[in-house]
Amino acid sequence: EPAAEVSAPPLYVNLTWHQHQPLYYKDENSVYSRPWVRVHATKDYLDMAEMIDQHPGMKATINITPSLMLQIDDYVNNGAKDLYWVLAEVPAAELTVEQKTFILERFFDANWDHIIAVHPRYKELLDLRGGTDEKAISAALESFSEQDFRDLQIWFNLAWVDPDYLQREPFKALADKGRDFSEEDKQTLFDGIFDLLQKVLPTHKALQEKGVIEVSTTPYAHPILPLIFNSDLALVGNPKAITPKEAFTYPQDAVYHLYKSVEMYEEHFGMPVR
Repeated sequence: EPAAEVSAPPLYVNLTWHQHQPLYYKDENSVYSRPWVRVHATKDYLDMAEMIDQHPGMKATINITPSLMLQIDDYVNNGAKDLYWVLAEVPAAELTVEQKTFILERFFDANWDHIIAVHPRYKELLDLRGGTDEKAISAALESFSEQDFRDLQIWFNLAWVDPDYLQREPFKALADKGRDFSEEDKQTLFDGIFDLLQKVLPTHKALQEKGVIEVSTTPYAHPILPLIFNSDLALVGNPKAITPKEAFTYPQDAVYHLYKSVEMYEEHFGMPVR
């Protein structure tokens, strides 16, 4: 006899993507110290939301922190830049030794197998640099030509663009060109990057209104709110936790984190946060 069919209740799966960036420091010129808000916006944040929309019936929750909203707004509305963007814009012929050293040390900050190796010229530049120690960097300062530096300035920023967008203009022409970039190519690249940055938050708003995603959020700076309220609350979860001798307790700060988060969410998404 065949086994009797078992009627099981449906399994409900909730997919939640948590998009978080801390608030990065700015230098005396108001330049962000790190590029991660920008490059994750061009590589992941926009594409992930669009990808959900491409599959009818697919739904997901995307959590966007206020500290991420704030920095995207800063790029889009205030013309903010990060150090990696600023150094990429310096004409290769005018780079100082200090700037060249930073570029050699930091412009390969990407997954070597999945982001760098898929682009022959970028991989060629990685191989040309050799190692990462002081001796290798010193040697690369001598072996890298002006064109090598210019190509590296572009490739770090171009490779952090999602593969889907690399198939579209203005990025496709640059990716197809691959090498021997001009200073003018930088303007094309960063115009395209700025365009992607502009679309991130409005796209999430539109997809939420369409019913494809729900956008959730966190307290303003994404803090661990119970510990701001009272650091002794750590003992609830772990009685052996090491806590300050004098409890850190700022309930008014916890309230402000919630108030500011709600205010920013409603401003960006035009509806109350749940």
